[in-house]
Amino acid sequence: MTLTAPPPSTKNPEEVARELAGRLFESGLGAFELATVSLGNRLGLYRVLADTGPCTAPQLAVAAGIDGRYVREWCEQQAVAGLLSVDGADAGPDDRHFRLPPGSEAVLLDPESPAYLIPLGGFLEAVGRVLPSVEAAFRTGRGVPYG
Repeated sequence: MTLTAPPPSTKNPEEVARELAGRLFESGLGAFELATVSLGNRLGLYRVLADTGPCTAPQLAVAAGIDGRYVREWCEQQAVAGLLSVDGADAGPDDRHFRLPPGSEAVLLDPESPAYLIPLGGFLEAVGRVLPSVEAAFRTGRGVPYG
């Protein structure tokens, strides 16, 4: 393998800092969104929405058997992130109807689909758990047990 040097940058340090900060900020938002997607999967919220169709946060909470206030916060976050569609955005918080956008079932619910990405949440969680051990390995030169 041959390494080649990238061409010299014509950007000033402020541009580099702005672009890097933007990239890392977007990555951080993506990681948080992935965590909320993983949570929605674990709680069965996407499945309930797929099976029942549009419903309010209180209806979703009852159908999923979980706390209504937390479901409302989750639904609002998912809608702001563009992961759920909301009907009646001007309605009160317990009167808005949330639904899965058409096509999202392949990504969120169908393990047979090549678009299915739910396992990414588990990868993010696993990296978070093992990161202290990886840091220690870098510092000490010792390995990280597979388990």
